[in-house]
Amino acid sequence: IRVGVMTSPGNVEIREVLKPQPSPGRVLVRIEACGICTTEQRIFNGAQAWERFPYVGGHEAVGTVEAIGPDTETDVQIGDRVALFSATCGYCFNCRRGQSSKCQNRDAFWEHEGLWGTWGFAEYRLVRPRGLQSIAREIPLELAALAEPLSCAVHGLRRSHIELGDEVVVIGAGTMGLLNALVFTARGAVVTVLDLLESRCQRALDAGVARAFVPDQTTAGRIDELTAGRGPNAVVVASSSSKAYAMGRSLLTPLSQLLAFAAVYPSNHDSIDWSQIHRSELALVGAVSSDIEDIQIAGKLISNRMLNLSSVIETLMPFDRIAEAMVLSVRPDTYRVILQM
Repeated sequence: IRVGVMTSPGNVEIREVLKPQPSPGRVLVRIEACGICTTEQRIFNGAQAWERFPYVGGHEAVGTVEAIGPDTETDVQIGDRVALFSATCGYCFNCRRGQSSKCQNRDAFWEHEGLWGTWGFAEYRLVRPRGLQSIAREIPLELAALAEPLSCAVHGLRRSHIELGDEVVVIGAGTMGLLNALVFTARGAVVTVLDLLESRCQRALDAGVARAFVPDQTTAGRIDELTAGRGPNAVVVASSSSKAYAMGRSLLTPLSQLLAFAAVYPSNHDSIDWSQIHRSELALVGAVSSDIEDIQIAGKLISNRMLNLSSVIETLMPFDRIAEAMVLSVRPDTYRVILQM
């Protein structure tokens, strides 16, 4: 089988290894497509230090169940289309209290034929059943491959406790910012997107977001006017920029919350005014990865075509052009690049 291997930052190649065989407690999935996530982009361009090469990246994968190993309890069947996730154990402390995104035994990485990684950039992978979510067969591959990033946006939504009619500001209209804007809109929130690129703002409007504009010195006043002086109920920062977080904090009003959806690279050490948080009863909420409930919701949203997900797709490229696809994916004006196996 073919595997996309990152040998060092900026270098990726296709190698051939033996096809994995079904094993107890595992499902063999023939991968059909995989998105190039922000994590892979940062490892590839060197923005995020990575501890182990060679590395088989890719964790936004979708494929077909080809075989089920012995002694494997699962409701998926051979021939089902499934999205792949890092499997949670279901029995650790965090899993049992419904917080599986912090599973203490999460099965995110896999090693085969001496190659280690998340293994979405490959033609086959063995997966624990809890790492699979069924997707309707008629959904196009490039949309089905969005299940994992969509589940992360759903996780942020569920962490925020936003209600129908609430005002939400999303800072950053890249792939993940736009997915956040779409799920908050589907929840019934009135979403305003802020991005430095006019083209991204227009893409958000075309996708169905209520408002989108390029921020400037009048932004705080404009948000105040749009929200009838109340300010946003939540600000979602989906940009890996200290300036984006500074803007987010400046838009907070009493009883509002800031959802920290993006990591900042390199790490920042911004000061926080704890007295302001105390006096205004502000909430700071982080969101990363997804719980198993978020994964199920993402599967239903995709299978029932409930969101305009085509708005976050840049292009679908054949697997043998993975090096070219990686270079394209790290461009700041590029949305999600999907590899087709």
